[in-house]
Amino acid sequence: MLLASQAASTAHELGSPLTTLKILTRELRLQAQDEQTQADLDLMHQQIELCKDKLKQLSQHQQLEQSSQQALTSVYSPCSGAMVANAPGGPICLANKPHH
Repeated sequence: MLLASQAASTAHELGSPLTTLKILTRELRLQAQDEQTQADLDLMHQQIELCKDKLKQLSQHQQLEQSSQQALTSVYSPCSGAMVANAPGGPICLANKPHH
């Protein structure tokens, strides 16, 4: 679960710089005088889009995984109205009495 959280956080943190780079390459493309520079900037723009798409997929996958894990924890939780911690042997109650 920690790995999923870190992946989603990293994807979010990388999204902003990639958006900035995307805007800058678009602006530079409009100012470029020669075709080779324009082609290079087009390639950079495409590669930035590819990175953004992969980060979006990673973020969505991790969000889905987190949602699934949370749903399983709530369905199989031995606690009623209590905080639950994941332990190697399964969830444990941190408060309240276990629900039988």
